[in-house]
Amino acid sequence: MIEKKFKEIKNKYRKTRKIQCPAFNNEPIILGTHFWTHIKFNKNKRKRTNSVILSKLNSIKAMIDITKNITYFQDTHIGKDKNTIMHFWTIIAMVDGTRYGIIIRKKGKQGNKHFYSIIPNYKGSIPRKES
Repeated sequence: MIEKKFKEIKNKYRKTRKIQCPAFNNEPIILGTHFWTHIKFNKNKRKRTNSVILSKLNSIKAMIDITKNITYFQDTHIGKDKNTIMHFWTIIAMVDGTRYGIIIRKKGKQGNKHFYSIIPNYKGSIPRKES
């Protein structure tokens, strides 16, 4: 059931590849493979529970609406993945009583900003390990 829902929602947003974001001077944020993989698996490649996957899938419309309209981000962080510098930005917004955390990521200096994660019912900052 969850796999069917995942495919249905992914197909719904298939043509939504780039969302311009005022917080980044209308630079496009890419909705691509990294995001869809992160919906199903955490950073340790462990499969998420069906309820977590479903809550993330149900948050995609809010994520896109927030990204199109928000003019600021709350947090920025630079880390490393093997030998690649990773840039992260966190956007936090309330929609219909739900606090969303949207994580934008960029790999290296030349990479494009892309959606990395959506966190419904966001509780605060994400614990980060300094590199």
